[in-house]
Amino acid sequence: MLLDHLLSHLPGAHFDPVRFRNAGRRQIRGVTPDPRCAAPGMVFVSLPERQRENPFQACAAHDRGCDAVVRDQATPAPRGAACIEVPDARFALGRIASALHDHPSQRMAVFGVTGAAGPRARLAGVLASLLVAAGGRCARFSGSEMAAGDRVLPWEMAAVDAGRVQTELARHAQAGGTTCVVELGMDALADELTDGIEFRRRVEALDVLPDFLVPTRLSPQGSFCTWHRDGREHRLATPLAGRLQLAALGRALDLAADAGVPLARLLALVPGLQVVNGWMEPIWCGQTFGVFVDAARDGGEMARTLASVRELTRGRLIVVTGPSPEQGQAAREELARMAGAGADAVVITSDDAGAGEFAAMAPGFSRVVVGGGAVAVLEPDRHGAIRRACAAARTGDVVVVAGKTLSPTQRLDEVRLPWDDRVHVRSVLGRMGHVGADL
Repeated sequence: MLLDHLLSHLPGAHFDPVRFRNAGRRQIRGVTPDPRCAAPGMVFVSLPERQRENPFQACAAHDRGCDAVVRDQATPAPRGAACIEVPDARFALGRIASALHDHPSQRMAVFGVTGAAGPRARLAGVLASLLVAAGGRCARFSGSEMAAGDRVLPWEMAAVDAGRVQTELARHAQAGGTTCVVELGMDALADELTDGIEFRRRVEALDVLPDFLVPTRLSPQGSFCTWHRDGREHRLATPLAGRLQLAALGRALDLAADAGVPLARLLALVPGLQVVNGWMEPIWCGQTFGVFVDAARDGGEMARTLASVRELTRGRLIVVTGPSPEQGQAAREELARMAGAGADAVVITSDDAGAGEFAAMAPGFSRVVVGGGAVAVLEPDRHGAIRRACAAARTGDVVVVAGKTLSPTQRLDEVRLPWDDRVHVRSVLGRMGHVGADL
């Protein structure tokens, strides 16, 4: 793409026509905010926060031969460089990256999902699963990875920019992708990273059931509900359990229908829909009690999760959770308070806490749990805590193992080990004689 053509995608840009008399006919093949990646045929975009870290980054990019420097008013112009001044450098980066990749979001249906971490992840997971089950090729962008089919690319948010997002979006489009679900939020992809994406729809995820989806029966094995669409009532059975997952299902059905998935197709898909996203995720190995793994690590998420699970049990609610050294004292007390108020018993265990840290935090955590009305049991070893919770469960009870489904490691003093609560739950259930396959 010629630099002159690229400038047409930057409304409000200012530049010196004399300097661009020759530069404007240069072919541009890439854009970067990293001066180390600058080279001939590239446009360098000076982002404000990186400029504060390195005041000479634009000069370094120019010395490496980049054809133009995009900057805001606060960034000094390198001497002799073809500079483009824009009101917002981040916005410009997204627009340039989109143009260089031939606007990949125009070649597929892209849905943006905003909201708190739990509701957003649930809705994005259910929607992506629906679109894939309907025969589409759907990617899902979150704050930790880009997933499309069997291809999963983890990323660190500190290293992600709008150019990287557009690059992955373009790769998905070139591979035949038809849809994409993008999680937006404080701990996911910020708006400035998605400038240049044309969304089919943007929706806020909520943990409140929409009026058009009415549950008729709830259990740990799944749910029955009625979906009101186009003036008709459609009865649905789904393995998704609890109001939190049904709230995501209702909005996902609405979005998928608006995306053109036939109604009959959606009705056929819901009974077999499986969502594995770490939020209210069931583990079934033939046991007579329910087991869920969940990512709740703060008081608010814990309260919402336990309120949803409470509707699914005829017996006791047993929770495995614990204090983390990454949390402040107030956050730990709030987590303990919500666990104690929502559960009948709490097995308090390590969440990335070393032996000394756990010994220091556990007594205070336990006192708050007991003050909330639950029985508290201390078990520093997380596998041992899962074993004790499952061993105590009887028919009709529900066990919730909370806090680690989005964290692939567990810290033991100075050592970090791979960790997956799902694997440990299945191991415990297998040793108890429950060896049936997950439903």
